[in-house]
Amino acid sequence: MKTIFKILLIIFLIQNICNAQGGKPVKLLGDWFGEWKGILQINNSNGNKNIIEMELKITETDTAGVWLWEISYGEGEKKEVRKYLLRKVDSEKGQYELDERNSILLDFYCEDYKSFYSSFKIDGNIINSEYHLTEGEIKYRLISSSEKLVNISTENGNGSKIMYSYPVEVIQQATLIKK
Repeated sequence: MKTIFKILLIIFLIQNICNAQGGKPVKLLGDWFGEWKGILQINNSNGNKNIIEMELKITETDTAGVWLWEISYGEGEKKEVRKYLLRKVDSEKGQYELDERNSILLDFYCEDYKSFYSSFKIDGNIINSEYHLTEGEIKYRLISSSEKLVNISTENGNGSKIMYSYPVEVIQQATLIKK
């Protein structure tokens, strides 16, 4: 009798874990974990180009729903390391946040556990970033525009709809390979 009870309890727990999010299986960021490395290409609207090393380390922490998201740029004495925390807000809706650990929080949207998107404005710059996970690599892209260089137009010239367009000033992109 105790054996049957234990088996039923295990089945019940497995069903609850698999259906913990409205009937959808619980997914983890397992494919993202690890150390990723590549070359970051930086192109700006003036035609200047720069290439630096980029690394991304994603690891678990002791806290459920929180992961270390560490980005480093460059190498040697010039290496710049940013240790962020990725926090789950509502994974069913794809909502996460990137905690810069200095009271700055960035909204991070996760699509199908294969892509992360972020959009924010800092010091007059509009930043859009993307991370796309494919087999064995992460494609990273950041696009930056200045809010000061705005082009304004209106629909049919009557002002009923106002369009604000921001020319792209910088594009950063990298393909990061898992170490």
